[in-house]
Amino acid sequence: MSKIRIGFGLGLSLALAVGGAGAAGPVEPALEPRLLAGTVMKWAGHFDQARELLLGLQARAARTGDDSMLPYLLYQMAELECWAGDWGRAARCAEQSDELAAESGQQIMRAITLYARGLVAAHRGGAGEARALLGDGLALAQGDACDAFAGLNRSALGFLELSLGDCAAARRQLAELIEQVTRYGVAEPAVVRWVPDAVEALIGVGDLMTAEAVLAPFESRAQALEGGWALAAAARCRGLLSAAGGDTGAGIDQLARALRLAEDLAQPFELARCLFVHGRLLRRARQKKLAGASLMRSRDIFDELGARLWSARAGEELGRVGLRRSQTGVLTPGEERVAGLVAEGLTNREVAERLFMSPKTVDATLARVYRKLGVRSRTELASRRGAASG
Repeated sequence: MSKIRIGFGLGLSLALAVGGAGAAGPVEPALEPRLLAGTVMKWAGHFDQARELLLGLQARAARTGDDSMLPYLLYQMAELECWAGDWGRAARCAEQSDELAAESGQQIMRAITLYARGLVAAHRGGAGEARALLGDGLALAQGDACDAFAGLNRSALGFLELSLGDCAAARRQLAELIEQVTRYGVAEPAVVRWVPDAVEALIGVGDLMTAEAVLAPFESRAQALEGGWALAAAARCRGLLSAAGGDTGAGIDQLARALRLAEDLAQPFELARCLFVHGRLLRRARQKKLAGASLMRSRDIFDELGARLWSARAGEELGRVGLRRSQTGVLTPGEERVAGLVAEGLTNREVAERLFMSPKTVDATLARVYRKLGVRSRTELASRRGAASG
């Protein structure tokens, strides 16, 4: 059993022993033992267990009529679902969290409920919406001198700028957080989840020395605690840093390790980011076929998640690979099934029912089919397939 599981297991047992479901009296939200346990399980990447604990607290609040904890609880749920890749549910939790905080006059709590909404918007690529929400959250946190909440909003603003490909702007947003890590180090990587974004931004502006200073303590703690996500993210960053220092081969090896770790995570966005960087480094090494495969898979995952900015970046990088159309236009078996039913005239909902998929998955799959085949409509798709079979 890994060290992180042992530590979190002890923390969970203690929390559950101290805070039974029938605990009486008011409890500060962040100090409620079951909420602490859920937060710890979320950090550990044990999303099912964390979700069970958090939903149990939500049900208890509904039974007792005590909704004072709900804004903070729903913020935790929103962050969890964002990491888990269910951005629709994350958005609903964040919006409900913010509405409840506003209705109850919990202004300082809105600094993190606005962060939760902005985080989801940033992942989905809604740059204007994300900037507005996170800017408001940052202003509230600064007005109340709450550095921790201010840091959350800055971290999401940095992620947004990185998503837009502006490493200099990302570095500016993350500057205070970067200084804290270089000065004090890292205790728990999951609490400073923005560190890999900072490393990527620093590499992007050519500041490799600071990138190393930020990555090293994060990487060391990830290895000591054997944290799954942190190890994958650290390997991704180490690969980028190696390649930036001139050793592309070592970078590719690190990304292969990052991918092995990311495949075991229930965190599709991290997997897609590892694939994206892997493809970029393979392209630099002129391994076109392998680069194309990684980049296409990363773009497919970004598409399915709804990560518009990252999907566009993967598409641009794929264009630089220079594969022949015959290499990029090959459909997977799943795409072939969707394309065939759409060409027969079925609606996306009918295809979803026929293939036991969600409508969202059909939408994303059909978008990939259009892009790969160079068509823009269902009519063109039907015509193309009819010509191919004629």
